[in-house]
Amino acid sequence: MGVQEDLDTLKRERATIKGKFTRKVTLYKEGVNRGDNLSVLKANYEEVLEAFEPLESKNEVLINFICDNNLDDTLEQEAQQYILDSEKVKNALRVEIGKIENDQKATNKPQVKLRKFEPPKFEGNLRDYPTFKEDYKNLVTSMYGTDPYALKMCLGGEALQAVKGSEGDYD
Repeated sequence: MGVQEDLDTLKRERATIKGKFTRKVTLYKEGVNRGDNLSVLKANYEEVLEAFEPLESKNEVLINFICDNNLDDTLEQEAQQYILDSEKVKNALRVEIGKIENDQKATNKPQVKLRKFEPPKFEGNLRDYPTFKEDYKNLVTSMYGTDPYALKMCLGGEALQAVKGSEGDYD
């Protein structure tokens, strides 16, 4: 075989490997567009990395062949650019995974758990009444209006006994 035939054979082999790399990249991008889970995307990215390694190796073989046979420098530059373009694609996918991870971390922030709302209590002590009245107005009336049941739930002791027989009309 001549040098040109060997060069063409190496380029065809590299193109075949690049086809596999491109398929894996396409699979990854389709997963992103579908909104696949991060673990699935990471697995697809690992496949991209696995497909990149033989591409890089075959490209190095091609560059060495070009250098060993003192072929045109433009062929070597083209081979260098070929692998650089593939690396840019691979790195862009990695950046994309980083963004997705950051987005998921931002949406998965721990949520603050608040205590269950406890209405103010009035047991009948007149000294506590002004505070109760203000708290009741701010907390309960703003949410439930003048609901007699809500008022009854806030009363206890003597105050509850005083309104027990009024059948829900506390005005």
